[in-house]
Amino acid sequence: MSEDIVLWQHGFVKGFKLKPYNEQLYANILGFYNEQEVEFCIRKKKNNATLESHAYYRGVILPICTQSEIFGGWSLDKIHRYFAGLFLKDVETFEIKGQVEFQERILSTSSISKKKMGEFITEVRIWLFQNGIETPEPSKN
Repeated sequence: MSEDIVLWQHGFVKGFKLKPYNEQLYANILGFYNEQEVEFCIRKKKNNATLESHAYYRGVILPICTQSEIFGGWSLDKIHRYFAGLFLKDVETFEIKGQVEFQERILSTSSISKKKMGEFITEVRIWLFQNGIETPEPSKN
């Protein structure tokens, strides 16, 4: 086999047994690797931001921003980078040879928790409101 298949799948462990949520996909992968050694990792599922929150942010909030003169024709990605730079900064401290260094990075919305994504969207909406741009409330499904 020339290529490995990397599969991220969610499931539930009960009674010392793994129950994948998508059993057909799981069976297909096992069939692909039948009679071969494999390796796998099982860990507690991360509570990442939902597809709905990403859709609201990227499909509702950012397009509304493009209609404002504030952003002067910026692309959706540029507007996102601006807000991420404001509200998704993370600073890590390192001590090297007795000297303390700080490194700043911007978190990706794909790697943050539901809670952090909610806080990020709220901060963006407050910023927009303070700058005269109104956004609709996210739908609660």
